[in-house]
Amino acid sequence: RTQLAVRPVAGGCTNPGASGGLKQDLKTVPGQIYILSFSATGGTWNGADNHDTGTVSFGSWSTIFTTGWGDIQDRSHSQWKQYSYKVQATGATTALQFTTNQCVQVDDVQVRQRQ
Repeated sequence: RTQLAVRPVAGGCTNPGASGGLKQDLKTVPGQIYILSFSATGGTWNGADNHDTGTVSFGSWSTIFTTGWGDIQDRSHSQWKQYSYKVQATGATTALQFTTNQCVQVDDVQVRQRQ
């Protein structure tokens, strides 16, 4: 099981249209199915709507997700949405990546082999 620490994937929080992201290369087994799960929240700190979008990629697979609302100053007031996907590794190393041009935070990122 691989787990990443809490990270902001802040893109356009203070600079509208700017991109942000996180990337980590993971050791994987080709053909193996993994469960990718994480929590994400957006925020009102960018002065726009508080449901932001990001993209998560695992190798060549990717999907767009829409966050709950959030407050970067007080996490207890944030609405964290949980996501879970079945993904398949195609090589011995697979890139896990989060990108956005809005205000997104991710937490509890886990990649574990499906049993």
